[in-house]
Amino acid sequence: MDIKETRKRVQELVQAYDQRKEEYRHEDYNESEVRADFIDPFFEALGWDVDNRKGRPRHLREVKREASVEDEESVKKPDYEFRDEEGNRKFFVEAKKPSISLTSQEPPLQIRRYGWNANLSISVLTNFEKLIFYDCTRIPEEGDHAHVGQIRTYEYDEYVEKLDELIEFISREAVVSGRFSEEFEIPAEKRETKTFDDFFLNQLEEWREKLAENIIENNPGITEEQLNYFVHRLLNRIIFLRISEDREHEPYERLKEIEDVTYGKLYDIFQEADEEYNSKLFDLLSKYSAENIDIDADIIAKVLEQLYYPQSPYTFAVVQSHIIGKIYDLFLGRSLTIKNGELEVTEKPEVEYSQGVVTTPKFIVEKIVEETITSEIQSRSPEDLEDFTIADICCGSGLFLTESYAELLDHYREWYIQNDPEDQEGVYRIGDEWRLTLSERQRILEKHLYGVDVDQLAVEVARFSLLLKILEDQPKAIIDHYIDRHGTPILPDLGDNIKNGNSLVDERFFEQIRNSKDKDEILKDVTPFNFESQFPVFERENGFSTIISNPPYVRIQNMVEYLREEEMNFYSKVGYETAQDDNYDRYSVFIERALDLLNENGSLGYIVPQKFLTLKSGRNLRKVISNGDHLSKLVHFGVEQIFENRSNYTCLLFLEKERQETFQVEKVSDLNAWINDDVSETITGNREDLTSEPWTFVGDAVDDLFARLKEEHEYTLNDVADIFVGAQTSCNLLYEIKDNFEEQGEYVSFEGPNGEGRKIEREILRPYFHTTNRFKPTIVPMTHLKPNGYIIYPYDEDGEIIPIETMQEKYPKAWEYFNDYRNKEVCAKRRRTLEERDLYNDDEEFYRYGRYQSIGKFVGEKIIVQVLSKEPKYGYDDSDVVVTGGGNGPFYNIRPYDNLQQKIETPDSFVSDLDIRYLMAVVCHPIIEAMVRSGSSFFRGGYYSHGKQFIKDVPIKMIDKNDEEEFQKYQAVIRLVQEHMDVYEKFLNAKTEKERQIHEEHLSDLRSKIGSYISNLYNLSEKEMEIAKTV
Repeated sequence: MDIKETRKRVQELVQAYDQRKEEYRHEDYNESEVRADFIDPFFEALGWDVDNRKGRPRHLREVKREASVEDEESVKKPDYEFRDEEGNRKFFVEAKKPSISLTSQEPPLQIRRYGWNANLSISVLTNFEKLIFYDCTRIPEEGDHAHVGQIRTYEYDEYVEKLDELIEFISREAVVSGRFSEEFEIPAEKRETKTFDDFFLNQLEEWREKLAENIIENNPGITEEQLNYFVHRLLNRIIFLRISEDREHEPYERLKEIEDVTYGKLYDIFQEADEEYNSKLFDLLSKYSAENIDIDADIIAKVLEQLYYPQSPYTFAVVQSHIIGKIYDLFLGRSLTIKNGELEVTEKPEVEYSQGVVTTPKFIVEKIVEETITSEIQSRSPEDLEDFTIADICCGSGLFLTESYAELLDHYREWYIQNDPEDQEGVYRIGDEWRLTLSERQRILEKHLYGVDVDQLAVEVARFSLLLKILEDQPKAIIDHYIDRHGTPILPDLGDNIKNGNSLVDERFFEQIRNSKDKDEILKDVTPFNFESQFPVFERENGFSTIISNPPYVRIQNMVEYLREEEMNFYSKVGYETAQDDNYDRYSVFIERALDLLNENGSLGYIVPQKFLTLKSGRNLRKVISNGDHLSKLVHFGVEQIFENRSNYTCLLFLEKERQETFQVEKVSDLNAWINDDVSETITGNREDLTSEPWTFVGDAVDDLFARLKEEHEYTLNDVADIFVGAQTSCNLLYEIKDNFEEQGEYVSFEGPNGEGRKIEREILRPYFHTTNRFKPTIVPMTHLKPNGYIIYPYDEDGEIIPIETMQEKYPKAWEYFNDYRNKEVCAKRRRTLEERDLYNDDEEFYRYGRYQSIGKFVGEKIIVQVLSKEPKYGYDDSDVVVTGGGNGPFYNIRPYDNLQQKIETPDSFVSDLDIRYLMAVVCHPIIEAMVRSGSSFFRGGYYSHGKQFIKDVPIKMIDKNDEEEFQKYQAVIRLVQEHMDVYEKFLNAKTEKERQIHEEHLSDLRSKIGSYISNLYNLSEKEMEIAKTV
C-alpha cells in the first residue's frame, strides 16, 4: 500500500465532504449517493477492491456489496461484507446517509445484530461523517444504548490525522497480514457472552424439549420413534420458513402474524409451502396432521415468538448454511426417550461411546474439499463433469456435502462466465454480476451429490441444509419467475440423492440373517443399504468419483455396547479385512468401505485419528492401504488439536483407488499457519516404504536425537539470522544478463530477450549468480561464491526505486531498454503481478520488480543457499551479489543479526555477534542437514528443498565466552572455514593435476576438522552421527 497516495485520497474525500457538508446532511441526499461518493472511495483508498476491478470470482471477491435499501423496516443484509484471501468474512460495514444519526438506538443495534449472527468479532457503522467500530461478540438486546459495544469512533475530520490507525485496523493489508485477526478476533471459548451457534443451539434444545413434553402429555400413545421424527421435522419446517423470511423468500413475520396460532393453522401453512417448495420438506405424513396430533397453542406460539426480535436477536439473512449445519450436527447428538410416560433427553449411544458429539471445523472441511474436489474439477467443462459424483457415506447433517456443493456452484458459475455467458442457459445477469439459474443450481445438486446416513433425522437435516443452499442469494423475483415459467415447485426432491441406510452393511446381510427369528427387528435396527440399487449412477459409473467425510471414531469395545451382534458379525465374518482383529475402530471399516465404493479413478478424503499409523490395532488398515498402494497424501497434525474441547490427535488421509508410486506426508507444527496456507514440513515417500508395519516415516531414534538437540539448544537459525528470499523480478528474462555479455568500460553489452544487441550502463547493474546457463554452476559448501552474470537493479543503495527523472538523465540506455519492452508479451506476467497489487502505473516507475521483498538487503556479507540440492550448499558472499529466489528456489540468503543480546536478549556471556563463518559451518554439518532433509519437500531426481520453512528451525549452538574451551573451539571453526575458502581459491587456480590433488586432500581434511568441532560443540556421538545417516 502506498501510504502517501492513501493519505492524499482520504484527504481529498474529507475536503470534498467538508466543503458541501450541509448539502450532504440534507435528507434528500440518500444512502446510495453517500456510498458512491464517499464510502466506496474511502475503502478503496484503504486498499480494498470495492468494485472488483481485479475480476476475482464472486466467492473470492474482496468486498461483497448489497444493493441499497432505503426502507429501514425491510429485512436486508449489511451493505458491505469485507473478506480475506480465501473469501471468509472478516467484518461488515453498514452505511447510512449523513442525515441519519448514528447515535440513535436503531443503527448500532442493526450492525451489531448482523455481526453477532455472522459470528464476527467486530463490524463498522458509518455515514462517512462518523465511522464507528462495534464489538459484535456481545448479544444485542432491545433497549441497548448506542454506546453499547462501541470500540472506536472517528469523526470525518479525524480520518487524515488518524489514518495510521485506520490502516492498522481495517485496511486490506491489515486483514491479509493477520493484524486484523490479532487485534480483534476472539476464540468462541473465550467470549464473555454466547455466540450465535451456542444461543441458537440452546433454543433449539429448549424448543425440542417443550414440544416433546407437551406432545407426550397430549398424545399418550406416541412412540419414541414417532416423537423424534415429528418434533424434529416440525422444527425443521418452522426454521426453514423463518430463514426464508429473512432471505425475503417469504413475507417477513408470516409465522409471527398467524392470528390465534394453533398447530392446525401452522399445518395449513406447511401445506401451502409444500405446493411452492416441494422437495418433501413439508410433507408430513397424514398421521401427524392436526387431526391426529394435539399440541397446545401456547407452546406453538412461544416457539414462533422466540424466533423474532426482540425475543431473540436473529437475522438469518447473514447466517451461512454451513453454520446451520454445524448447529444441527450438535443438536442431533441427543434423542428423545420416554420412560414411564416422562420425557428424557439422552445422548445417542454412538455419541456417548465416541466421547461426545463434535462437529468438523469448517477449515478442515474446506481443506478436504480443496484437496479432493477443487483440484479434480479445475478447468473442466460441464460436459467433462457429466459423470463426476461426490458422496459422503456417513453424511450426518451434510457439512461435507454442503461445502462440496458450494465448490461446484462456484466452479460452474466461473466456467460459464469464462465461456460466453450470454450463450449459456445456466446463468443470468443481475447488474454487473452473473449468477447460476435456479434450474442449474438444482441440476448441479441432483447430478453430483449423494449422501447416506444410518440416522434418519440426520438425513432430514442434510437435505434441509442443501435445500437452504440452493436458495442462498436467490432474489424473490427470480423464484417467482421460476414458478411462472416452469409451473413447478422451486426445490427438488432430494430423496434420490440423500438416503437413509447403513453404508457398512450391504445386501449380503440378508443371507446372513435368513434364518433369524426376529429378522424384521434386526433389519429395522441395522438398515442394510445396497448402493447399486439405491443409486443408479453408482452402478452406471461403477462407483463414485470422490468420497469425503469425518467417519465416526468408535472402538470395537464400545461398538458392542450399542450395535447388534449381527452387524458386528457382518463386519468381521463377511465384510471387511480391517475388522479381522480383536481391536479395531469403526473409522477403519469406513475407510475400507469407501475404497470399495470408488470408481477406478476415484479419490477419498477423510479426517481420522493418527493412532492407526503406528499402533498394532491399525495393522489391518495399514495393510489394506499399502497393499493397494492407495496413499496419496497424509496431513499429520502432531499434537495440534482440531476439535473444540476434545483431545484427539488426528490426520487428514487422502487415498486414490489407482495405485500410487509416491505419497506425501505434511507435518503440521503450527495449525494457524497451516490454516492460512503457509507451507508445512513435507516429505515424499515411495510406495515401497509402506507395509502393514508401523508408518513412522522418520525413525524413533532419529526423532529422539532431533528432539534432544532442540531441547538443549534454545535458539534457532531464525532467531540468530535474517533468512530472506532472493530478488523476485517476475520477469528474470528482462533483468538478468548472462552467457553472452561483454564489459565495455562504463557499459555492458548483451543480448536482449528477443536476441537483439543491447548496451546498458554498468552502474545500474549488480553482480549476479544464477544456475540457468549451460555450465549449470552450483554452490560449493563453505567457499567464496563467484558471480557469473549481471542483473539490472533499478534501485538505489537504500532500496528505493530510481525515479523516472533520474533514470532518464543518468541511465538513458536502461530507460530506452525498459521503454522498448514495457508493453511486450515477455513482460506480461510481471505487469499482471504489479497490477494485482496496485503497483503498476505507466506514468510511474513501471520498471520496478514484481515483488519488493529483500530489495536493499543484498549489500554486505551473507550466506547464499542453493534451495534445491541433494546436500548442503551454503556459499559465502561479500561482493553484494544478487540472486533470485523464493519458495523452492533457486536461492535464499542468510545474514547473522548484529547484537543478539539486544535482538533476542541472550545472556551477557554469550557471543552477541555470531561470525558468519561459524554459522555456515553449522548449517553445513551432516546432523543439521539430516534435520532439514527429514522435514523437507522432495522433488524428481532426489532433490529436496532448503527453503526458509525447512531451515529456519534448526537449532543453533550459542557460544559462551566465559567457557574458555568452548570459545576456543568456536574460534577454531572460524579459522578453519576461512582457510577452507582460501584453499578452494588455490584449487580453482591450480595449473597442474598434482596441485589440484594436493588442494583436494587439504580441503577434505579441513571439512573433517570443521565437522568434528561442530559435533563436539553439539555434544554428538559417533552413534548419533550414524543415526543421522539413516534419514
